[in-house]
Amino acid sequence: MNSGELFFKEALYFFLGALSCFFLCRCKWPLDAAWRAHGPLEKEEAKMTVLLSGLWWVISYIAEPENFLFDAKMGGTLLIIAAAVDRRSYLLPDKLNVGLAFIGLLGALGRGEAKEAVLGAATAVLIFGLLYCSTDGLGLGDVKLAAAGGLFAGSWQAGLAAVIIAFLGGGARALFLLLSGRCKRNGRLAFGPYLAAGILTAKTAGQWLWSFYLGLLGWG
Repeated sequence: MNSGELFFKEALYFFLGALSCFFLCRCKWPLDAAWRAHGPLEKEEAKMTVLLSGLWWVISYIAEPENFLFDAKMGGTLLIIAAAVDRRSYLLPDKLNVGLAFIGLLGALGRGEAKEAVLGAATAVLIFGLLYCSTDGLGLGDVKLAAAGGLFAGSWQAGLAAVIIAFLGGGARALFLLLSGRCKRNGRLAFGPYLAAGILTAKTAGQWLWSFYLGLLGWG
């Protein structure tokens, strides 16, 4: 494939990713609870969400150029929208979680990896369920997103990697806010964006991260 064809395909995927996100952001059905409580995304928030969705479709194409992988692309768009909504309203709409779980399971069935995907969901739910029952820092929406994200990530290794990345990112942000005085100890921090980032990272590089970690331990 020459550089012109590659650029055309990347531009096409960017357009499709941005368009799918724009349509979903304009559609009130999957976001009705958050919209009723806090209104739709602000103009700049919506622009950034659409831009990130387009970039995700390009990244997904680069990672797997021989496969369309609709589940990876569309699931990523849902995660990006969920992160934006949670950041604004501290809500993770159930319909987005159900949509992500359905797309993740459908993709796993198509690849013959349903068992691995279910184990990914179980790993994430076990960790988040225990934290939800023992602390006040997580909401039930986070547990649901973790379950859907585990299916989407596709394996228990990827599910575990997503959780670790999410807590590292969220913890670093919380520490920065505390040290800078921009947030008190009892302040709220939307965890959805960090969980979404962890799931997307695990989807594209989870296996590599797991192999790298085992290599550090001398088990690779």
